Amino acid sequence: MVYFLQRRDGLVKIGYTDSLKQRIQVLTSAHSKKLHSGKRMTLRLLATVEGGREREKELHQQFRHCRVEGEFFQKCDCICQFVSCVNPKFQRLRSTYHSSDCPNKTS
Repeated sequence: MVYFLQRRDGLVKIGYTDSLKQRIQVLTSAHSKKLHSGKRMTLRLLATVEGGREREKELHQQFRHCRVEGEFFQKCDCICQFVSCVNPKFQRLRSTYHSSDCPNKTS
């Protein structure tokens, strides 16, 4: 499955895993170490979609204009739109972001 996880700083990780629970635990631990504060990094699951590594690559390509680094993307309107379509609980995310939040967006 492909997942969308949001860090406390707002960046969204789009990744692939066979075990979401285990992956979240690993990422939480890894990001906590980067903080050097001993605090656990909060990760918020925004959505999951069916698919494997190919689907993950397609989504990375689709949102390339929002990419910050590696698998991390700015939470811009296009990602919020996608997430709200996949998971309607997150419809409210979309209302707080605008297409102007998508830097380097190409038509």
